[in-house]
Amino acid sequence: GGWRDWVSDLLTVPDRQVGWIPSALSAALRLVEEEEISAIYSSSPPASGHVAALLAARLTGRPWIADFRDPWTSDHFAPDRSLSLVRPLDRFLEAAVLADAARVVANTDRMRADFARRFPECARKLVTITNGYDPEEALPSIDPPAADRPFTITHAGTLYGPRDPSPLLRAVRALLERGAVSPERLRILFIGSVSGEMPWRDLLESPLLSRVVRFEPKVSRGEVLHRLAASDLLLVVQAGTDLQVPRKLYEYMALGKPILALVTGGATETLVREEGAGRIVRPDDPEGIEKALLEALRGEGLPRPERPERFDVRRLTGALAEVLEEAVR
Repeated sequence: GGWRDWVSDLLTVPDRQVGWIPSALSAALRLVEEEEISAIYSSSPPASGHVAALLAARLTGRPWIADFRDPWTSDHFAPDRSLSLVRPLDRFLEAAVLADAARVVANTDRMRADFARRFPECARKLVTITNGYDPEEALPSIDPPAADRPFTITHAGTLYGPRDPSPLLRAVRALLERGAVSPERLRILFIGSVSGEMPWRDLLESPLLSRVVRFEPKVSRGEVLHRLAASDLLLVVQAGTDLQVPRKLYEYMALGKPILALVTGGATETLVREEGAGRIVRPDDPEGIEKALLEALRGEGLPRPERPERFDVRRLTGALAEVLEEAVR
């Protein structure tokens, strides 16, 4: 705390990659001078990439496309700043990016609508291009599960901020304690890192729950896909975010596995509902979580998502190519 946090905040506007901006700008200017560069494209996070592109576009006069894969100042997953001066600086930089870019890409309709509400003068330049899946990626072939294998629930990716697994852990503990589920019959696997505080750590001290839950570090992409494909139910925990969808949800759908989404409205819930990709339960509904788990264990009530063509990366790349062509006309 204290003055060190203030200095840290000031030195990391817009983010911790700010020191990379001068070298990125230098490289961009050199490329524009040496190559036939028709347009500049930047993607965030990190937002520092947009700042470097903003400067490059102003210095070269090239049209520029700013692609937001996550929100910037509307990102409720972003860490709080201790210095009140920092948030206006972030907003100033965000407004400059929206004003200067020839096109602005948002990766959900809700994010695009948020930009249009806050920057109505830029509405005409906004377009949605979502995340997606690669249909040519070799998906693992998994043998049919053995009858005595535990029912496996898997979450892939970092747990941080509002991405809190404790509602699921409490529901599972309750089922185990009253004998509704045998600990030999269930496995819950979290693959990836845990960032920040773990206020739910004490839940793992439950003797029954500790027999069921495993945390494993990051592994290769191929190994993650294998683990997901070998699972019976895939878990999404996305509370408190209205504008973004975790990329893993598209990959979950590509695998065709049932999904349990612990969400509180917003873009993630909308996508799961529109695609019929799984069961939606509020994190503050323990009875609903227990019911969804019991139904999944019995093989009831959880749809299997189809691979939606609109999230095929070949189609999405074509949409981005059209945006680039429009910008350079």
